[in-house]
Amino acid sequence: MRTRALLVVVIILGAIFSLLLPILPSTETVQVPYTVEKPQVDYTLSSRTEVVLLGTTLQTVVPSKIEFKHQYNATARYDTDSKRVMSVSVHGRIRNLSQDTTARNVEVKFVLSMTMIYMESTGTEKFSYVVGTLKPNEEKAYTATVTPRSTWYYPMIYIDASDIVYVPEPRSRTITTMTHVVVTILTSELLPITVTRTETGLRPESRTGYLSLIGFLGLEGVETPVLILVVVGLAVLALFLLVKGKKASTRPATAGPTAAEKTPARKFCINCATSLPADAQTCERCGSMQS
Repeated sequence: MRTRALLVVVIILGAIFSLLLPILPSTETVQVPYTVEKPQVDYTLSSRTEVVLLGTTLQTVVPSKIEFKHQYNATARYDTDSKRVMSVSVHGRIRNLSQDTTARNVEVKFVLSMTMIYMESTGTEKFSYVVGTLKPNEEKAYTATVTPRSTWYYPMIYIDASDIVYVPEPRSRTITTMTHVVVTILTSELLPITVTRTETGLRPESRTGYLSLIGFLGLEGVETPVLILVVVGLAVLALFLLVKGKKASTRPATAGPTAAEKTPARKFCINCATSLPADAQTCERCGSMQS
């Protein structure tokens, strides 16, 4: 009896635990966060400025021109009594400032006049002095003495020697003029630039697991309390069956007929040895009295 009770309890527990074991495959879809770095091509505007210098050449033939450096001073010889000028001397130095042109027949022209502080004027008187040829960057000294034709009085005279006459060699020259034109060219273009961008989000992902029969039926929340109740119930049932079996084994047995009592007593005939009941007085076969 005890063995059968334990066997029943084991079978019930096995059935319950089979409900709780994860033996049924299950696939579920969950949202999994992800981060992906993706290269992306952007475009940037690049501008370039080019300056182009265009030039044209213009040649012009112009007469040669020479500049001179002329320094001079004048002295006058006059009568001390009448102050009449007898002669005028000009002492000077003249220099050809050109680096490539020769001045030929250089002549310095003088103008004799009255100073401005006097109101009366007797006119002007001109004379000149030929210096000769001056090579490029050449300097010469000269002294020019002249006797005035008009009547001049000291110190009322004034000498001007700013006019210089010459013949240049060469007589003309070619001047090359370069005309520059600046042209600005603006060029724009799109240049590709590769950049890395980070993308985050959620993506579905399938996961395969195993569910118990209770979980498959959607009763996950009752697994633990049901298991506890079933285990407690089975423990009480097993304890009850064990106690009941123990009481049945300790109950006293009632007296029953023995084997000897169950088997009727027999005896054998003293004459023919025939089996007879124990209380028989005569033999059923031979009729002999049994004593």
